[in-house]
Amino acid sequence: MKRILLAAAISKLMRLWLIFSVFILLLFLVQTIGGKYGDDSNKVWLWYVIQFLPCNLLILVGYFRHRRLALLTLSDTTLLLYRIVFWLSLLYLVAITLVILVQPFGNTIETTELKRLQSGDAGLYTFQGILIVTLIILVYTTEKRLSAIRAAETGDGLAGEPGVFISYNHADKEVAYKLKSMLEKESIPVVIDYEAMRAGEDIKTFIEKSVLNNRTTLSIVSTKSLLSGWVGMETVNTFFLQKFSKNKQFISCYLDDSFFDIRFTANAIESFNGQLNEVNEQIEKHNQLGIDTRDLNDQKSRLLSLRNNLDGIIERLRNSLCIDIRDEKLETNFPKIIHSIKPD
Repeated sequence: MKRILLAAAISKLMRLWLIFSVFILLLFLVQTIGGKYGDDSNKVWLWYVIQFLPCNLLILVGYFRHRRLALLTLSDTTLLLYRIVFWLSLLYLVAITLVILVQPFGNTIETTELKRLQSGDAGLYTFQGILIVTLIILVYTTEKRLSAIRAAETGDGLAGEPGVFISYNHADKEVAYKLKSMLEKESIPVVIDYEAMRAGEDIKTFIEKSVLNNRTTLSIVSTKSLLSGWVGMETVNTFFLQKFSKNKQFISCYLDDSFFDIRFTANAIESFNGQLNEVNEQIEKHNQLGIDTRDLNDQKSRLLSLRNNLDGIIERLRNSLCIDIRDEKLETNFPKIIHSIKPD
């Protein structure tokens, strides 16, 4: 299924209800001014409130509860629920509109307009009840998933279900997203940067918090990830914490096996040296121009740290069980990942 952000889903649902709510409100307003409902105007407006208020309130509750984590993507189950809610909402709102627009501006001889509106109440209330129950399930399912993410972020999940922080290079994001979805289907709370990291949050702080507060760091290993300063920081932080905590574990899943090549470390160091030379040249240019080098110092520190720790990272990878997740092997070897995260 296509990935949809929680923010986009809630906004679309809110727009649907807002458009119909405003349209029906204006229609009732014109009809009331035109004397269509006579002495029953108050009861007609109460009918309007009963039809629109419950679902609108539930949607607003979902919006205000979840807007801080609006970058959350809907899981397959939640996405299916959302689509059911959306189409049920559309059908319900169209049904209400058809009831009202049978004779929009003319008085009927046979019965009052209020009774004509109320004649469809049994069907509308049944429809509304189904919609409300589905909305509650959607809000509950989303809230449950957000609670799992918050527990993983704060460390509260360590005593129960193990939290997993996925470390990856953005060139490998498709595999990271797929692995995240598979883990969540196993009821494992997952923290991943595109979902849990808030706008403006410091990357280094996010990495340190994610590694510290989750039992497992699952690293998606590739040549690009091993040459990434950020992924290197995540790996080194996990190795360090493992020395002092029995609750920490590092699971490596590889997309290519280049790190098994005996020449990999030397080639990588040469690459780092080339990048460091470029950074040093820019630092020298900044010094000549009297420009502060703060923007370059952090980059240089990450490169130096990774260069100095790369041999240890490669040694650890070669001497531990690395799980092959290339292509169809992800499905085949996924049970090994689950067993490592929550052994029987």
